[in-house]
Amino acid sequence: MSRYVDVVDTAKLLRAALKNNFPGVNFGVRCQKYAGGASIQVRWEDGPETEQVKLIAFLYKGAELNGDYVDPVASIVGTKDGSVQEVRYGADHISLCRFGAMEWEKFEERERLVEARQVFVKPDPFDLPF
Repeated sequence: MSRYVDVVDTAKLLRAALKNNFPGVNFGVRCQKYAGGASIQVRWEDGPETEQVKLIAFLYKGAELNGDYVDPVASIVGTKDGSVQEVRYGADHISLCRFGAMEWEKFEERERLVEARQVFVKPDPFDLPF
């Protein structure tokens, strides 16, 4: 019988694994639950390349896209007593986003300008007067 790990706990495990494998790098790990499942987004500045983080992060993926369908995926995990257990992690999708220092500054500046309404924000088409 497999054990299910909720997306919040999956995000905690992923954050700890990233911290252990890439000390000194700050990772932002956020999870989101929605009607069709759940996802985790990982962001970091500089540090390891995306492919390096992918090797760790995708160990915590709980589903694979199979054409138009999402198929659950179970992982085999070793326990402290030496036995193995089947685990199903709660994240159907994991996205990775690496910022270099310059890109991060541009991203933060854009966010600041949007909040200050100094950048054009596309209007909602349902708010038009006609």
